[in-house]
Formats: sequence, C-alpha cells, structure tokens
Amino acid sequence: MNIRQRLAYILNSSKIDAMIKFSRHLKFAFIILSTLVLVGCTQQTPSTPPPQSSNVTLQWWGVFMDEDVVDSLIKEYQDQNPGITIDYANRWPGGKSELAAKLYQDELDRILKENNPVSIPDIFMVQNTWVGNYDPYITAAPAETIDAETVRTAYYPAVVTDFTQEDRVLGLPLWMDTLAILYNKNILTSASVSTPPSDWVNFKQLALSLTQRGGGSITRAGFSAGRAINVGFAAELFNLLLLQNGVPIVDAAGIPSFSTDTDSQTAYNFFKSFEGSAAGTWDGTYESDALAFLQGKLAMMAAPSWRYLDLLTFNDKYDLGVNIGVAPMPQLQGQTIPTINWATYWGNLVSKNRPNSKAAWDFLNWLSQPAQLKKLNANIKLKNNFFGILYPRVDMQQELQSDQYLRVYNSALPTAQSWFMVEGYGVRTAFNKLLDGNGNAQSLISEAENTIQQIFFNQGSL
Repeated sequence: MNIRQRLAYILNSSKIDAMIKFSRHLKFAFIILSTLVLVGCTQQTPSTPPPQSSNVTLQWWGVFMDEDVVDSLIKEYQDQNPGITIDYANRWPGGKSELAAKLYQDELDRILKENNPVSIPDIFMVQNTWVGNYDPYITAAPAETIDAETVRTAYYPAVVTDFTQEDRVLGLPLWMDTLAILYNKNILTSASVSTPPSDWVNFKQLALSLTQRGGGSITRAGFSAGRAINVGFAAELFNLLLLQNGVPIVDAAGIPSFSTDTDSQTAYNFFKSFEGSAAGTWDGTYESDALAFLQGKLAMMAAPSWRYLDLLTFNDKYDLGVNIGVAPMPQLQGQTIPTINWATYWGNLVSKNRPNSKAAWDFLNWLSQPAQLKKLNANIKLKNNFFGILYPRVDMQQELQSDQYLRVYNSALPTAQSWFMVEGYGVRTAFNKLLDGNGNAQSLISEAENTIQQIFFNQGSL
C-alpha cells in the first residue's frame, strides 16, 4: 500500500473517531459482546436496595474519559472519605460518534429498565439533550449538597436549562462544548481573507467565493452545510439557526411547536441554500466534511471542540499540513437579539434505584468544584496533547481566555443555548431526516415536528 492509498484509508470517515479512540476503548469490545448475550436474557426481578451504610461502593459510568484520567481524583476523594470506594468505567464504545452514542444509550436504557439495583450504576453520564428522558430514573441533588440557586450562580445558562428543573438539580457536567468555525488558513489566505466573517450574509458570500467546481461537481467546498448525511453537525447547526432566527421551538407547555413560526422556514431555506453543485458550497460527492477538511478540499466547517481535537490529532500524526484556524460562529446580520451559540456536552446523573444516592451526590458535587476540574483538565490535556476540557462554570471562564486552542470556544459558552429535547438522539435523527429531505419546506418541517412531539409524549419510556 503506497502513501496515497494509506492516507485515503486512514481518512475514511467511518474510521476518524475509531482510529483516534481505538486504543482508549479496546476494552469496550468485551462489553458489547456481553451486551449481545444479555439482551436475550429474562429480566431479573428487582431486589430492595439495602440501607445506606458507612462502607459505600459507588459505580460510575463515564464516557470519553479513560480510567487513568480520573484515577488520581478518585484516590484523593477516597483518602478524604474513608469507607467510600468509587469504581469508574469508561463505557464509551468508540467508533463513529453517532453509532457509539446509540450503543451506549441502548445499554444504559437496558440496565435502567431491568431495574436490578445490583447492575444499575450509581452515577451515569448522558448527553445534555437526553436528560428529560431519564427523569423517572434519577434522584435530584439534596438541597444541603447543592441547590438550584447555586447552579444558577456558578454555571453557564445552558447548564441551568439542561440540568435543573424548577428547584431541582438533576445533574452536573464536568465540561461543556459549543460550535465554532474551523477553517483552512491557507485557503482563506489565498483569497486575501484572514478570518471568516462574523455574520451569515458575508460568511456565505465568502464560502461561495472559495468554492471551486469542475466536471459537474464541487472540487473544493467553501462550507459544509445544506444536507445532513455527510455533514457531521448538521442538526446542531440547524438548531442554532432556528434559535438565531428567534424561533420559539417549544410552546408554554414545553411541547415542540416550531413549525408554526414562519422563521423556521427561513432557517431551513438558508441551511439548504448551501447545497448544490451548481450554486452551493457543498454537495453529495464528499463522504464527510471531516474527511474533506483533512484532505484540503473544504475551506470551512462547523464543529465542537472535540472534533477540532480529532482533526488536530490526525493532522499532526500523519503530517497532513492543514493549517487550522478557529473562528466564532456567524450571527444574523443586524440582529436585535443577543449573540446565540449552541451548547452540546455531557453531564452526570445519579440513579434513583441505588442505596447510596446521597454519597453519590456528595462525590459528584466535590468533583465539580474548580480545584478538581483543574486537575481533571490537566490529566486530559496530558493525554490529548493539545488541550483538555472547556469548564462549565462561569467562575472559571478566565482560566481559558488565553488558551490558543480553546479561547474562541470558551468565549462562546456564556451565550450557548440548547432546549429541553427530552431524548436528543431521536430528535437529532428527525432533524437529520428533515435536512436531507426534498420537497415543500413547510410540510417537511411539520413532519419533523410531529415526530419530535411523539418523542415528548413518550418521555421516560426509554
């Protein structure tokens, strides 16, 4: 296999996540095999949880973080709290992110539905758009450990939206994330542009000017949007456009009702306007935007910081020579509403049907304090080489303002938003179907809304 063939193999989009994370998650292969066996087994009758005792073992299911990243923090807490033992397991299966998320979610749902206190984890991580679906299975924080007012004061607004409900603290994140524009500096420099414009009108004009065509297709794409099947964060970008256009995605009762606002069509039509070999900036000839970006065939893409890390890692490891820049997400030109960014991240919840929920919340609250987050960040940065985590706390924003990699993402966190999706995987799937559809915009948007409403009506059913 020559160098060109090897590079093409390495850059295959289905392997981008897998190759980066394979060494971290090899052990999960055994978990998947076990899961396939257990799925067919008869459900166990739940036993009554024993009373909380002074000798406590907490089972913690995490994602992305390998055991060696959290081991020192766990040891520190155990030394300070004799009688507490914490067993952490990284349950992320690796591989393509969307499939991996579904595998993790399916296994978590199976365990929770079986309701066997022996196998249920005390603490488990979920994506911020999944929280509503797990409400029947979790225990909110005791007020003496952490209350909603403390979260509203210490954390960014998106955390309050996603992980609190009225006066209940449902969970806590260890990091946050948002979208930014990743761009090929060399391509922009060739057009005498230093950074992407900050508004969508001029941004699109630049994307069009950077797009090159030949043989009836796009040979160099200006910006990856207009479809979902080969755009990694299409649904997230569309949700951002809805919010930026002032669309009230849910009504007063919390039920999705975005189809009734004509600006939902404005957001949809603008997203779709980037698609097309003749007049757009992106088409179906590309396998994925991440692959095209690493090959130097894409000028700009929208991505969270973890995808940025993936690209930096591959670019460095295989000496691809892509000069990667980071810019804020564009906003509406002349908009009267404040700057809006999109929040995407994971957080920890505490199980209801386990005997040690108070001890679990005490540990989680301790772990979420600035001193511990700094240590976690240092451990992750050491492992990743480039950077660690984006802190979810307002009182830690200054820590990353000068970080060469994360400062743009960090600056966007105060204005990052999401909405209470209940079951974000299903909602994301519905939006992706909408964005890949062709036909009457209003009909497609209404169809997506009906699908998402059904998800809301089935809240908590897993």
